[in-house]
Formats: sequence, structure tokens, C-alpha cells
Amino acid sequence: MEMDCSLKKEADQLKTRLKNTEAITKAAKGKYYEETDKLSELQYQFKAANDIQQEVYTQLQCLKKQSHEKHMDDLNKANELAWKGDKVALQSFCINQVEKFTDLWNNNDEFRNEYVRCNGRSTLWRLRTLDGRALGPGEVPPVIPRALNGRAFVDHTMSGLTLKDRTQEEVAVVKAEKVLAEKVVEQKKKRTEKEELSKEEEAAKAKEALERKRRKAEKAKAREAKRDANEAVAKPPQNSQHCQHRKKTSIEETKNATVEKGSINTNTRP
Repeated sequence: MEMDCSLKKEADQLKTRLKNTEAITKAAKGKYYEETDKLSELQYQFKAANDIQQEVYTQLQCLKKQSHEKHMDDLNKANELAWKGDKVALQSFCINQVEKFTDLWNNNDEFRNEYVRCNGRSTLWRLRTLDGRALGPGEVPPVIPRALNGRAFVDHTMSGLTLKDRTQEEVAVVKAEKVLAEKVVEQKKKRTEKEELSKEEEAAKAKEALERKRRKAEKAKAREAKRDANEAVAKPPQNSQHCQHRKKTSIEETKNATVEKGSINTNTRP
């Protein structure tokens, strides 16, 4: 009887612990799902911002390319006019270019501010003033600003955030850095694969060129051998000609000796 009471008491305790554990698990799952939803939202925002950044960067590169091509076209046209010696056309072209720039400078505040910002150091180096005027007596030229090394330090204050908000922000930052690192690794992998493919194509082309060179050399060698064989058939060997010449010379010498002997015998008769 006492054992049954003890077992019942222990079972009740286990049931209570199980209920508490289930409640804790349910709360943890709810928290997990909530954080997962927040993370998905942050990833979506990051992807949207990254897509916008890539699109803007592409547009910027396109505008830079267009501007560079326009400047190169103008330069080539000026060089062409100078090479032809058409001074009147060259002067008119240069005046038109100056008028275009002057019109932008006078009527486009955005262009003027951007030009001053981007060319301030160069202007100070060349003219010693930002507006291009000559320095007055005793006037000190402006100081050329130095370029900053590295990134500017930004203090992200978190004093107004709770521990929960800080943790969420830290998790989001870590996740964003992880996604960015994975993207960098993937781009590096693709670039490596592309370089390896290019190397393989170059090796295949080099091998093909060597094979063509070898076949060409073999054909040339075969043609040379065939030509030598034809020449050998058309002309008798030099050794045969030499033997025939020696035989002919020997016969002539024998005849001469016989004639000389006969003449000697005739002279010696009484």
C-alpha cells in the first residue's frame, strides 16, 4: 500500500515536470518562430537593398562609360581636325566645347557643385585657388586637403536599446556579414572556374597548333622524299657514270699503246 502511494506520488511529480517542460518548449518554439520571421524579414530587406545597390552601381558604370566615350570622341575629332590642318574647324569645335561647359557651369548647380567637389584638389594644385583667380598680395593659398586613410569611424550608439534589441541587431549584423561572405566566396569560385576553363581552352588551342605544325612538317618531309626519289629515277647514279668514264679512258689508252707499238716495229725493220 505504501509502495503504491509512493509510485503515485512520483508519477504526479513526473506529470507536473512534463507539463512544465512542455510549457517551456512551447514558449521556446514560439520565440524561435518569431525570431525566424524577423530574420527572414531582415534577409528580404538586405536582398532588396543589395539589388538596388547593384542596379545603381551598374547605372553609374554605364554613365561613366558613356562620359568617357564622349570625351574620347571629342578628343579624336580634335586630333583629326588638327591632323588635317583645318584650323578654322578646329577653333570652332573648341569654342563650342567651351560654350557647352560654360552653359553647364552657369545653369546647372548640381554639375557645378559636383565638379568643384571632384576637382578641388586638382584645381588647387594647378591654380592655387578654387576659383582660378590670381592670389592677392600677401594672400595665403588654401590648404590642399589630405586624403583620409581607411574608413571614417562611425559611432553607432546603442545606449537607448534594450538587451533584446541589441541581441537582435547583433544577430542581424552577423547574418548579413555571413551572407555577404558567402556571396564573395561564390563569386571567387565562379571567377576561379572561369579562369580554369580559359586555361584549358588555351592549352587545347596550343595543342591543336602543335598538331597542325607536326602534320605540316610531316607533309613537307614526305614531299621532299618524293622529290628526291623522282630525281634519283630521272638521273643515273654518279658512280655508274664514273665507271663508264674510266672504262672508256682505259680502252682509249690501250688503243694508243697498240698504235705506238706498231709504229715502233715499222721503224726498226731493215
